[in-house]
Amino acid sequence: MGPPHGTRIRASIFGSVPAEAYVRVMELHTRRHSKRIGVGMSLRWQTWTVEHRLFSTMPITMQHERDNIYRIDISGLLEKDEFDRCQSLLVDEMRRIGPVKLLFVLSRFEGWERSDAWGDLTFYVVHGDTIERIAVVGDDKWRGEALMFAAADLRRAPVEFFSSADALTEAHAWLAA
Repeated sequence: MGPPHGTRIRASIFGSVPAEAYVRVMELHTRRHSKRIGVGMSLRWQTWTVEHRLFSTMPITMQHERDNIYRIDISGLLEKDEFDRCQSLLVDEMRRIGPVKLLFVLSRFEGWERSDAWGDLTFYVVHGDTIERIAVVGDDKWRGEALMFAAADLRRAPVEFFSSADALTEAHAWLAA
């Protein structure tokens, strides 16, 4: 069973396509692994081939890893409205469990869409103290911009960037400390 009829899915290669066409294309790939994940009240699809990820329905996804650690994967060009949706989900989780630690994983990241809306600091002002630590894993070319985006020099919570071969392991260890 696929997404509701008329749903459009954002696929990184094809832009926005009708969900029915997206599902049909994915059915043609014999070496695939698909899973449905819930994002708020809507369903999104993520599909990977054995060798590499073909599509991403959203450039940003969030999942609860363990305890109070949440992983946020970002790929492609991050749009402000998608980031806002992720922040809304995170606010709900912070209300439920209290302070959180965040792990941002930048994979095939292309940067941020151009928008004046990125200047809105409401989330930082209202919820900044509910974040205990922020770890960012990604290509070193994004270090400066990612730390600036995370307001590393402004917030009380420590923010670290990891880009070594074992970056994910190091980030997990640092978050657990």
